[in-house]
Amino acid sequence: MAQKYTKQEKETIIGYNQEDKTASVYTCDEAMIRKMDKLTVLDSRVTLVASSQGCKTYEMPRNGVKIRLPRVLSSEKRSELKKRARKNFKL
Repeated sequence: MAQKYTKQEKETIIGYNQEDKTASVYTCDEAMIRKMDKLTVLDSRVTLVASSQGCKTYEMPRNGVKIRLPRVLSSEKRSELKKRARKNFKL
């Protein structure tokens, strides 16, 4: 049975260095575990290295680690996308 963690303890740590071509991803966050588990099925370069007490460690290509801010939409662009979605999905 998986150990219960507080929200503060459900951390994700991504580590890599400039010499290695791989990154290590350690996480106790259930949502991140689900995402990483899906990636292990979709891409053989993402592997599960260790699993214990509700936390997992994965290894993946370093160039797969991306850091970006969420997209900010203007109200006009948001309206345009809503109209397009209604048209495409006939809502």
